[in-house]
Amino acid sequence: LSSPVWSGCASERLRSRPGRLIIRDSKFWLPLLAMYQGARLEELSDLYRRDIIQDGDIWAIDIKQFEEDGHIRRLKTSNSPRIIAIHPKLIELGFLKYVAKIAPGPKSPIFPDIAPQGADGKRGPRFTRWFVNYRKLIGIYKPSVAAHSFRHTAETRLRNNLSNEGTLGFQQERHLNYMLGHSPGTGEGALRYD
Repeated sequence: LSSPVWSGCASERLRSRPGRLIIRDSKFWLPLLAMYQGARLEELSDLYRRDIIQDGDIWAIDIKQFEEDGHIRRLKTSNSPRIIAIHPKLIELGFLKYVAKIAPGPKSPIFPDIAPQGADGKRGPRFTRWFVNYRKLIGIYKPSVAAHSFRHTAETRLRNNLSNEGTLGFQQERHLNYMLGHSPGTGEGALRYD
């Protein structure tokens, strides 16, 4: 995150070169959202203004399946629909201000700079290709590390913070699975890290 997209780039066209310009768009926000929220890239790249909700003084992302106006959002599992509180760091960095500015109406996409593609209209694959190329340009590319790795980073951090003497209790595992959209007992983290 110390690379030009987050620290300052030369221009929109030269985002891999250092400069003074910070452009807060999908390239800036999606890795941060994935890292702090632990959601899947496709869930995040397809957010609309109506998916950013407030309950009292808590802001959250409402990840749900829907079909409307020819657009279909399908989620990976039946456990995937969930509401995730927005991390305070994202609010501090201006995510809510960005959403208010870029997506004024409930049906406005939060990342209009990513054009939907294919029969299913997904935005994630386009971002994934950009992220691979960006990492190559700044010299940190590894084939086994991808944008989805941020989700695993978030899971590891949550798991470490919830754990009590290195193990998670049943209730803590349930909370972790719910926050990340894993089916109970079959979460990727449970399989990879236990």
